[in-house]
Amino acid sequence: MVEASPKRGIVKLKIAIFIGGLSGGGAERVVCNLSNYLARRHTVTILTMASDEPIELLDSNIIRVALDEERQIDNFLMRNYKRYRNLKKYLKIAYSSADVIISVSNIIQKNILNLFKINSIVIGNMIDNSLFKFRDEKKDVNNGLFRFISVGHLIKGKGFDVLIYAFARAVKKNENIVLNIIGDGEEYRNLKNIVEDLGIKKWINFLGFCPRDKIALEYSISDCFILTSRHESFGVVYIEALACGLPVIGTKCGGPEDFINDQNGILVNIDDIDDIEKAIIKISNDSSYDRKKIARDISEKYYPDIIAKKIENIYKEVLKEYD
Repeated sequence: MVEASPKRGIVKLKIAIFIGGLSGGGAERVVCNLSNYLARRHTVTILTMASDEPIELLDSNIIRVALDEERQIDNFLMRNYKRYRNLKKYLKIAYSSADVIISVSNIIQKNILNLFKINSIVIGNMIDNSLFKFRDEKKDVNNGLFRFISVGHLIKGKGFDVLIYAFARAVKKNENIVLNIIGDGEEYRNLKNIVEDLGIKKWINFLGFCPRDKIALEYSISDCFILTSRHESFGVVYIEALACGLPVIGTKCGGPEDFINDQNGILVNIDDIDDIEKAIIKISNDSSYDRKKIARDISEKYYPDIIAKKIENIYKEVLKEYD
């Protein structure tokens, strides 16, 4: 919801953003970062289903409304969303009622067009550039090892199981590689068991949940980011790693195809252990990646001032139609 409040020729918007909650992963971080940026010039309200702790600090000017606590869940769709079997029908109603639809990736745009015959505008997610940025200091902590890092919820959809199997093959060809996995989740014990059964505890470390500043620090002392997801509508962790200058290995699972290319990494097939192993070996033997250029190129597309400005302009264009 967007409402304009003109004052002295400047359009100050009243912006309401709805999301299920603010704790969690990439989508929640993006909402927090976008809201913080927009709150510099506009009035921002975040509506959530619960009063959970946000994954990122919010500007003190941002208004938060937890719908469950305020007993405001009287909308028919909200009260009955679990009962719906034909979700496509209700998405069609929502999309058809919108003035503009923003897709975070080309695959989402394509899916909306194919399913609903409705066009949308692609604007990607944003990077928190206060944390995730290129640091041009010499790394001397790796002791000759090539450090891979992976970050994500330890769930089946993130594909950590196939990553571990591929890495087990790769270390037979290059013992000077290690993999650090950051994250927690329901697959933790299963993944630990796989590592133990394969006898590769020496090469794979589980670091558990880490705060964002710790993740940024780990990126600065790593050589490559890898995540073999089975599906990503975008993939914020990839662009955060790229913003730190890391080449990345990702899967052809939807979102990553928008920003991974030959200049900054390798795209592999989903669940293809052979393909993942080859990428691990190839990138660990390739010193040609220009980390500074990787960081600069991704920042030109996904830094907050760029993304937020695009969204801001769309809001203003929509409001012109109602003048």
